[in-house]
Amino acid sequence: YEHYPVFADTVSRVCGLLSEGTHIADVAVHYPSYAVCGLMTLEDGGRDEHPMAVSNRVPNDAVGRIDQVYKKLTGRWNRKELDDVGELRRIRRDYDIVDDSALAKGTCDGNQLAIAGERFSVVMLCGTTVMDEEAKRKLEEWIVQGGWVVAVDVPEGERQLAGADYVDTPEEAALLI
Repeated sequence: YEHYPVFADTVSRVCGLLSEGTHIADVAVHYPSYAVCGLMTLEDGGRDEHPMAVSNRVPNDAVGRIDQVYKKLTGRWNRKELDDVGELRRIRRDYDIVDDSALAKGTCDGNQLAIAGERFSVVMLCGTTVMDEEAKRKLEEWIVQGGWVVAVDVPEGERQLAGADYVDTPEEAALLI
């Protein structure tokens, strides 16, 4: 294709510009991959089904519930679901996604959690408090220092993160922050 070099050069320059600076968002949304992996088993796939095929769909009700909470909070970014913006974007709050390893590497600074150049004033948990022990310890330490964790639609039996604010819906969480 004769125009591809011009296109590739333009994309390269745009990527360079977008990588400058630091993203500023005071809301962190926890990506519950550790919990979801713990809820998946070999039984979720068919006899000849590759594990990646199982991981690319919602294999059981427990994973489905967490997935729904996450999607209702953050929305969708694909062409098929353009109208599903999620509660955070609906109220025009920017956010960043953090997983367990990012939380574990974070630094507590009073009521802010610093992760890779960003400073968060609230961490939102999506449907579960299950996470890697290092990440959980970091959140517990941060809560003691004045940090704010909002746990959205976490089942009663799983509400084990002391000091977190538990709400039943993403809409409630959006009103709270």
